[in-house]
Amino acid sequence: MKKYILTAVTLLAMVAQTQAQKYLDIYRDGKIVSSVRSSDVDSMVVGTNSSNRKLVFYQNGEVFHHTSTANIDSIKVFRTEDEPLVYLGIVGFNQELYDKPFGVLDKNTASDFKTFVSNLTRKDGTLLYYGVEHAINMLKANTFPTQVSSVNLIIFTDGLDQGSLMMNGSYSTDEQYLNAVNNRILNTRVKGLPVTAYSLGLRGSDVSDYTLFQNNLKKLASFDDKAFEVSSMSAVRTRLQEISDQIISISNKQTISMKIPGQSNGTVIRFTFDGYSPENSTMYIEGTFNLSNRSLTNVTYHGLKATLGSYIQGTQDGIFVTFTFTGMQREDGNGLIPKDYIREYYKSVGASTWQQNSEFTPANNTLTSISHSGAIILLVLDCSSSLGSKFSDMQGYARDFIDRVANNAQEHIDRPFGNHPEDVYTSCPDSNHPHLIDLGLPRGTLWACCNVGASKPEDYGGYFAWGETTEKIRYFWDTYIHCDGPASTCHDIGEDIAGTQYDAATANWGSPWVMPNKEQVEELMNSCISEWTKENGVNGRRFTGSNGASIFLPAAGSRWYGDGDFTGSQGNYHVSTLLGSGAYEGTRFYFDNDDVEIGRTARGAGHSVRPVRRNRK
Repeated sequence: MKKYILTAVTLLAMVAQTQAQKYLDIYRDGKIVSSVRSSDVDSMVVGTNSSNRKLVFYQNGEVFHHTSTANIDSIKVFRTEDEPLVYLGIVGFNQELYDKPFGVLDKNTASDFKTFVSNLTRKDGTLLYYGVEHAINMLKANTFPTQVSSVNLIIFTDGLDQGSLMMNGSYSTDEQYLNAVNNRILNTRVKGLPVTAYSLGLRGSDVSDYTLFQNNLKKLASFDDKAFEVSSMSAVRTRLQEISDQIISISNKQTISMKIPGQSNGTVIRFTFDGYSPENSTMYIEGTFNLSNRSLTNVTYHGLKATLGSYIQGTQDGIFVTFTFTGMQREDGNGLIPKDYIREYYKSVGASTWQQNSEFTPANNTLTSISHSGAIILLVLDCSSSLGSKFSDMQGYARDFIDRVANNAQEHIDRPFGNHPEDVYTSCPDSNHPHLIDLGLPRGTLWACCNVGASKPEDYGGYFAWGETTEKIRYFWDTYIHCDGPASTCHDIGEDIAGTQYDAATANWGSPWVMPNKEQVEELMNSCISEWTKENGVNGRRFTGSNGASIFLPAAGSRWYGDGDFTGSQGNYHVSTLLGSGAYEGTRFYFDNDDVEIGRTARGAGHSVRPVRRNRK
């Protein structure tokens, strides 16, 4: 019998509460069988044909999608910002198997998986081989629609197999069954990827055949260094934490850009990432500078992996050259590559010692971003009675593992059912900022609900000089990284920096967030009604579009020298495009109690940044 009841009232209520959401995902047997963009749904109706009842989706009075109710176990709502990159399944084993089908794992769904673990119970029997075989079958049977970078099988056991031969008559000895399972681990591919199998073994007091116990661990791991014999349950917790960090690290790839002054031809350059001297560093990139085309040749990576090869083309900016390394990861898989310890060293032609570039600082000369891909994880947990009181410890550590992965599950990926626009709102629906606000503007520009560095619309957020992507204590020409002292020496970094490495919106929030250009600010001014008002006691201006949607821009003032100017009485926001003819002149979007205007500003001044996404039409 089906576990759901669909009524017209239920469906209409679902539509009403999910109009701001992105997808209605239709599940059967734990798999998505259909997905509908919620903005496409005007109504959902269950047909009256009792022999072949259908759920019908309507838009503008027309049927655009339908599916048989026989195909539906549940309907779930997913938004882009809620969608994780982790799929989790769980198998428990003793004299029986207990499985939790694969589902997406994030902070909102973690409790469901943890409840399953909590409800596991101890019984006699240890279907170790049969349980792992079942887990592999689960991996092979599921369709994982998003891009993934790793497939992980994590097996915990406290002993030997007891009972698997009774469940699968194809084998007559434990050794035969174990070798068959090992062969499947080594040869199974999921989405073209091999399975990385980890085995954690806590030897029980009833295990007398220590050699077989060790052999189990080795054969149930994809590599010898993935097999861990542990001596205590606390060691199990430590190993699970390490494994979760490795999985997260593999899913995260960094892009790092480093800006250095040009060198003489043939100079060897080494970027270190671990804070050690160039001679002792175990994490560095080295290459030879080619002056003629501003490139690095013969590039090698030590303690690091990257998607680029041995040639890196640089981008010139005056005397400086920026080198960008994409798809980077630590070779040991232990977290992200640290930015704060980056140093630049060089050897001129004929030199025998390294020289440090003392003017190279990570805050000013590097820019990092992270790209994400998915992970598939299947936990296989021993629930045999031999665990005794340690069973509850195992459950607790498994729940901790689920939380650790869920809290680091990255977001913002496309659904597998087509490229759809992001969720768009008329006002902030919740505290999970930032949100895209559709003001009904003619060009279709979507504005963010809050400033870069802010946690809510009325927060001031950060202050940035034009073309800088981090905050600082003092804003003046001698601290402005895009000039050489006086204002007249400002560098040419382009007439529109939106979406470039100099864009504070893109650098801090990621693409496709950008600083607004002059035309977009004019569109906001000319197409919206604005009023000086207060939001939770903070002065600022509210801009309301023709569709009734609105955004609040706080009067955050600006920063010049070391002090804040006009905080609470003026709003000063950087614009991506230049207005003035002078090398030092940027463009600001300005407002106070009386005026709203676009004008000139010093590029080195610290102003607010309110991101936009350009024309979604």
